[in-house]
Parts: sequence; C-alpha cells; structure tokens
Amino acid sequence: MNHPAFIITYNNIGSIYQALKNYPVALESYKKTLDIQQKTLPSDHPDLAAIYNNIGVSYQSMKQHLTALDYYKKALAIQNKSLPSTHPDIATTYNSMATVLVNLGEYEHALKYEKHALEIENQTL
Repeated sequence: MNHPAFIITYNNIGSIYQALKNYPVALESYKKTLDIQQKTLPSDHPDLAAIYNNIGVSYQSMKQHLTALDYYKKALAIQNKSLPSTHPDIATTYNSMATVLVNLGEYEHALKYEKHALEIENQTL
C-alpha cells in the first residue's frame, strides 16, 4: 500500500476525518500520505509541503501548537525552495504560522508572519 496511487485517497480520507473533527484519525491518514510521498517524490516537491500543512492543521486543531508550527515550518522550507516567492501557498503557510503564534501569545512574531503574507498577497492578488 505504498503505491503513489494511494496518495490522493489517503489525503482525502484525512480531509474527511478533519472535517468530522476526528483529528487523530485524520493525522493517521495524512501521515500515510506523507510516508508514501517521501518514498516517491523529491524532497522539495510542493506536494510534500501541502501534506505538511495538512498535518499542521490537525495538530493545531488538537491544540498541539508547537508541533503544528514545526510542520508549518517544514512546509515553508519546501515552498521557499520549490515555488516562486510570491506564490499564494506561501502566504497561506505564513497565515497558518501566525495563527499558531497568536495561540501561543507570541503576537509580535505572528504580526511579522502576517505582514509577509500580506506582501505576497499584494503582489499576486
């Protein structure tokens, strides 16, 4: 069950469980997706960033903010390597990181990320 064809299905199952607020099961599906992607995609592929973001959302939903932030940082690192600097996905990741930082009471740091997101959005939207 490590064939790339399973990637979409595992990710979709994770999204459904995320919508149902069953975050641990969503996380399990997202991690299966990640496992397959790590075996079949280059380490800087944008799809890896997308699944890191999904995993971050699940951890954030479970109030595990520091773990969520770690996954968002992994996503951002890949996005900065593989996407143009003004890509909207980068702005979305900055927004997600800022939300976590607000939840941690790190408002100045959150504001920095929101300003980065706004710069990107001003250039692309």
